[in-house]
Amino acid sequence: AKARVAPMFRLSYGTPIGVGARLVWIGPTFGPSLEGSLGNAMLTEEIGVAEIFYAPPVPRPLELSLSLGTGFYHVAANGDLKDEALSLSSGTTSFLGDLGVDAGVRIVDHFAIDVGVYTGLAAPRVVVDMGEQHLAALGRPLLGANLGLRASF
Repeated sequence: AKARVAPMFRLSYGTPIGVGARLVWIGPTFGPSLEGSLGNAMLTEEIGVAEIFYAPPVPRPLELSLSLGTGFYHVAANGDLKDEALSLSSGTTSFLGDLGVDAGVRIVDHFAIDVGVYTGLAAPRVVVDMGEQHLAALGRPLLGANLGLRASF
C-alpha cells in the first residue's frame, strides 16, 4: 500500500527512574486511494495503543526512549466504483503489537523536538479486495515515523 499521513497524539506518564506508560492515538490517515480495474477504494486507518517505555539516562539536552505496546489497528475502505450499484464500504479491526524508538532534543525546559520510528504487526492481516482483484495487504508490518514537538510537565 502507498504511504499515508496521520496526526499522532500521545499522553505519557514517566517516573524518575525512566520507566513509564503512554497512550497513543494515530489517525485518521490521509493519502491516495487504491486504484483497481473496477474503480477506487479510499482507505482510512486508525491506531490506538497502550505502551510501556524506558527512557535511559543520556546527557542533556538529548532524550531517548524505547517502547513496547499493544492495541488495535482499524481500517475502513470506502468503494468508489465505476458501477455505483456495486460500490461497497466496509471496515475491520485487528489486534496490534508495536515496538518503537524515540529520540529528542530539549529546546527549553519543558519542550523538545522529537523524532521516532516504530513498527507493528496486526493480527489478523487486513486485506483489501475489489471484486476478484487484490489491492492491498496491510498490517504486516506497519512501519511509521514521527516528527513533532513534545511538551513535558
